[in-house]
Amino acid sequence: MKTFNIAVGNFLFRYRNALFPVIIIFLLAFTRPTQLFQTPEAQSLWLVLGACIAVLGESIRLLTQASRVLALQRADGGWAQLPTMSADAYATGQALYALNAAGVSPRSAAFQKGVAYLLRTQLDDGTWFVRSRGFGFQPYFETGFPHGRDQFISAAATSWAVMALAYAL
Repeated sequence: MKTFNIAVGNFLFRYRNALFPVIIIFLLAFTRPTQLFQTPEAQSLWLVLGACIAVLGESIRLLTQASRVLALQRADGGWAQLPTMSADAYATGQALYALNAAGVSPRSAAFQKGVAYLLRTQLDDGTWFVRSRGFGFQPYFETGFPHGRDQFISAAATSWAVMALAYAL
């Protein structure tokens, strides 16, 4: 029984930030108002407070994840798809997009370093080149996007980079 209690405790501790807002929302959604609140005014107050607590929990989780992404930024200002790879436009654009969604300002130093990386690595035709890591299991066909057999990942990288740069305008 002790082992079971430790396992449950470890699970709850590990996922507390995710579980707390879910528990609050569950209580508010499935508990009859007369059980928790005596007046409609008190009910409204506690519903707003519960929603604020849920949003706060998610905000804290977003900031924590954003700080983890920021810690992965390379010295050249970019991000890499894997720790063993060099920075590229795909990972950098995706990281900047995610950081913006998490509330990191495009005027922050880290964001601006990422923007500088993208501008420095953009090719004359306006695209970014990223070498494909995939092996060819599908027949190759030309779409008209530059970079030959690497055109699909390069098109995705260009899309991520453009979306990230749009935030910096």
